[in-house]
Amino acid sequence: MFIDRIHSTSCRFICSDFRRFDTSTLSESDFVYADPPYLITCATYNENDGWKERDERDLLNFLDFIHARGIKFALSNVLSSKGKKNVVLSAWLEMNAERYNVVHLKLLVIADCPRRAKKIEPPKFSGAREIFS
Repeated sequence: MFIDRIHSTSCRFICSDFRRFDTSTLSESDFVYADPPYLITCATYNENDGWKERDERDLLNFLDFIHARGIKFALSNVLSSKGKKNVVLSAWLEMNAERYNVVHLKLLVIADCPRRAKKIEPPKFSGAREIFS
């Protein structure tokens, strides 16, 4: 199980603004998982413009920076939702198509509740893989 793997591995979870994270503590053997607020979705963290395009660009620049230092990362995000498109993320992915591996999830499970699972069709990007079909 996931929790068993976490307990048997040297992991550090940090919940803070990535702009305040001390990257000097990272090495090429580290892995960074970024799960930011989603720019185009409606959630409490996005009320009153809580996460803006500038934040999205700053995060993508941060990921480029750590990647240039040889640090691997994964980013969770949304490319489209309810008729909106994340143009900032889409442009960054297109610009970095040869640099990063994009994995689209085809099955969305809401709150770990399989009966509410729904199939989604992700947008196509060059070099993208699809999993969990």
